Amino acid sequence: MINFDRDGEFAYEKVSIEDARKVLAGIPDPRPQPNWTMQRGQFRTERALPNTLTWMAQLPQGLRPFNLTRQYPRIANEICRRWKFASHCEHYMDQLLINYHGGRKRRGFSPQIITEIAGLAGHLTRRRPHRGSSARGWELRPFNA
Repeated sequence: MINFDRDGEFAYEKVSIEDARKVLAGIPDPRPQPNWTMQRGQFRTERALPNTLTWMAQLPQGLRPFNLTRQYPRIANEICRRWKFASHCEHYMDQLLINYHGGRKRRGFSPQIITEIAGLAGHLTRRRPHRGSSARGWELRPFNA
């Protein structure tokens, strides 16, 4: 397997000829191997969870994020999970709406998805008393306003 490091340079591991022969012969490495399952993040579901669908049904009809849930169910599930903790949810939605990656370009969301996330952020902000909300201003307004 060819590996490259962060700078794009060819990365390799020096091994003895004897070790290389063992690998080619299919002899397993006697050294303990790391348990990679413990290194990986949690399993992420790629479908909307029942709690998310219940949460959506409780939203005003015009704010239900159907496109977001269909195209990015994991994100809809995460917004639902954070919804009761308004400041955490607002922060998460800000992270989705604002490019914090400096000069790096990213594809971003379609206008429909952005509109749904911004509508949710605005609704959440209007529902609670102002406490230094980070999502303040995401209310939907015409571009010429």
